[in-house]
Amino acid sequence: MNLKVSVLAAAALLSLGCRDEFARWTKWSQGSVALDPGLTLAEAQRRSTLKITPYGYGYFEVSLPSEALRFPGCTAYYFSLDDDRQHIKSAYFHTEKETWPDVLRELRAMDVLLLAHGWKRDPHSRLVTSLTTNAREAADQVHHDTSIDRFRYVKGNRVFDLAPCGLLDGIGWWQYANHVEMFWRAMTIWVMDEDELKKARATGSPW
Repeated sequence: MNLKVSVLAAAALLSLGCRDEFARWTKWSQGSVALDPGLTLAEAQRRSTLKITPYGYGYFEVSLPSEALRFPGCTAYYFSLDDDRQHIKSAYFHTEKETWPDVLRELRAMDVLLLAHGWKRDPHSRLVTSLTTNAREAADQVHHDTSIDRFRYVKGNRVFDLAPCGLLDGIGWWQYANHVEMFWRAMTIWVMDEDELKKARATGSPW
């Protein structure tokens, strides 16, 4: 797509009030949302530049202030609240669609980042490096829930799930596999209660 067409398309999206689509089209971040389990809604809002709602869409950055972690390029999120309805208990967010080489690169970088921040790999999970480097093979491994695999990290009573995902349609024979943007990264973080923590320890997980 040439520059003139791109500019006209972006202008059309803005004129129609499609700011979320404009942000995703241009990869221009609309701001950030703090989705750290344990934060009150008021504190999460203070640490965010976008309005916090139970779910959101657009093109933005997700931050976990207590971990000093940031995840740019996200397009959707939602969160659940604790029993007091004031504190975030869990949060889910995912990135924009990417090529398989991009997903692999980012997953490996995130693995290094989480380990550097004191997270531990769940011994029951496979390693990120076990993923195939072949885009067509990855597309063939997409499950019905769109996940390809799941990698779990733990820190205290907190759990972080990292999942490469993909569209169910697969890659056409006529498409150059490494250029098809049909994959994305989905992330979930939550806090375990005492019962969940006891059960996890009983199974040998490193909590």
